Amino acid sequence: MSEAARPARIVGLDGLRGLAVLAVVGYHLGIPRAFDAGFLGVDIFFVISGFIITLSLLREHERQQHIDLRAFYFRRMRRLFPAALALVFVSAALTLWLVPDAAPRLQADIPAAFAYMSNWWQIASKQSYFEAMGRPPVLQHLWSLAVEEQFYIVWPWGLLLVLRRGRISTVVWCCVLLALASTLAMAHAYLGGEQNRAYLGSDTHAMGLLVGAALGALCSRARWDEGQLRAAHPVAAGAVQAAGWGALAALAALVWFCNQDTPLLFLGGFLLAAVLSATVVMATLDARGSLSRCLATPLIQWLGTRSYSIYLWHWPFCVWLRSTPGDSYEGGWLTAMKLAATVLASELSWRWLEGEGRTMTVKTKEASRFWPYLAWSYLAVGLLFAVVAWGLHDGPAPPLEVAAVRTALPPQAAAQPASDPASAPAQAEAVAEEVPAALASGGEITVIGDSVILGAKDHLLRALPGITIDAAVGRQFSEGRSLVAQLRASGLLKPIVVLHLGTNGYILESDLRDVLKKLSDREQVLLVDVHANRRWTEQNNEIIDRLAAGHPNVARVRWSALSQEHPEYFVQDGIHLTGIGIMALTGAIGRAAGLRIPDPPPAARMPHGAGRATPASAPMDAASGPAEVEPLPAHQEGDKAPSPAGETS
Repeated sequence: MSEAARPARIVGLDGLRGLAVLAVVGYHLGIPRAFDAGFLGVDIFFVISGFIITLSLLREHERQQHIDLRAFYFRRMRRLFPAALALVFVSAALTLWLVPDAAPRLQADIPAAFAYMSNWWQIASKQSYFEAMGRPPVLQHLWSLAVEEQFYIVWPWGLLLVLRRGRISTVVWCCVLLALASTLAMAHAYLGGEQNRAYLGSDTHAMGLLVGAALGALCSRARWDEGQLRAAHPVAAGAVQAAGWGALAALAALVWFCNQDTPLLFLGGFLLAAVLSATVVMATLDARGSLSRCLATPLIQWLGTRSYSIYLWHWPFCVWLRSTPGDSYEGGWLTAMKLAATVLASELSWRWLEGEGRTMTVKTKEASRFWPYLAWSYLAVGLLFAVVAWGLHDGPAPPLEVAAVRTALPPQAAAQPASDPASAPAQAEAVAEEVPAALASGGEITVIGDSVILGAKDHLLRALPGITIDAAVGRQFSEGRSLVAQLRASGLLKPIVVLHLGTNGYILESDLRDVLKKLSDREQVLLVDVHANRRWTEQNNEIIDRLAAGHPNVARVRWSALSQEHPEYFVQDGIHLTGIGIMALTGAIGRAAGLRIPDPPPAARMPHGAGRATPASAPMDAASGPAEVEPLPAHQEGDKAPSPAGETS
């Protein structure tokens, strides 16, 4: 297709891109209570991409009665590839220098990044987009580029096939049906407990691209992007503007009020977001409309025209300049540094890489040299892969699959965090050998937890003989409802139930209410709150605190407050536990259940770091002495020691 045949640039779409990338950056910066669902910005990009690509291809087919696939793929490659290539090369160099602990994962991710298969690689290697522990992968965000590129490869062929057998209206209906099928596939995967598969899959997350394609097919016939709607039907044009503003407000509400653990998003919400985005896109096609004029402001236009570069570069800076594990908002100068670095890198990328790409056409001399350039680029990628591998020759890469983190240390080493998770099970056993035999029985306790409890499982079994533990990596609180029913049916639900969930995502108030209702016949329910540098931690602990107060058999174990001034309790990710951390958590749970837990060896209570003194304001260590507790109601009885259970603070 010639440059003249291409649809004119739509200013309103650039503005919408600017808002979308703003939401994504806000989400990745961890800004609390504002961009909890900022990842929906990616779905806005999907809709815009599906719209532009389909509209361009159909216009070309209308004018020339065919689609030049070679020219299409060339335009896509020279638009997207140079900046992505630069990103990976710079990422390899700076990661080895700034955060070498992230280099093994980077090495494993490079081939998939250049094959535009990052999303399937992340699914296969069990990289979770929402539940990253420790430092996340530097190239994690390339999953969305992979989904788009796979769409670009398949869609033109599908479009040609449909056009040979039907009209443009057939294209619209095919897009609608495929979008519904993608939505059903996402819901099926999510209800099957595969949230990561549901979100990252090209089949399960294609509804935005397909809804955009449907709108592009409609516009190719109606010429809405050329102002014909306003010219022929001014009243209808006004209604479209009103609908566009309403859809934009609804998208903002989704970003503000939803989060990654909102079930409705995976049960049709992403399709809703796509339809709302398409409505906004339709309104922006009217250059004289109020929405387009608003989105034409200079700052929003700057964000929109550079949105691809901003998306590419902001995430690595979020990883490189992270002061603590996790994705919570760090605020202050650190966030300002991330934004400043992103602005500079994005501007340079846009001017030197994207700008050059936009001026090339398939018949220019530059284009004739593009394919050799592409071949040499992939050769360079191979060399880069070898260099990164050489830089890591001192030690093997960690396993790709997220595994249970059992990082207990022997008492004599408890002052240092665990650095080798592979040796953790043996270390946990060493800790258990040093602890005196337990003076209490856990035969009346069932613990339901995630990987934090899984890492402490061996010590809990030794310290509290007879305790029942059901823990799994990546477990969400939403799984608690069915799990409680399963444990009850199998006879494993003891009189005392301990819940430690909420590390991996948001706790929905409805889920917690339902679980507590199912446990209302238990003698005692202990809710252990969350210690994690995650955006959802504060909100989860607020919900736990509020609902615990409304149930007479429920008490809260304040693990967050207990461990606040004890970095020696945690390994590098700030969530999973060292040996002393495991003993502290065991002590908090045991004492809250009214059991006598032995003190850990004195060496294990050493503060973290040479010469570091524990602040006087720090809460008392649950493993070394009783803490302030709130007595349970008088009806709680048992043959154990008098129950001081309640809120361990």
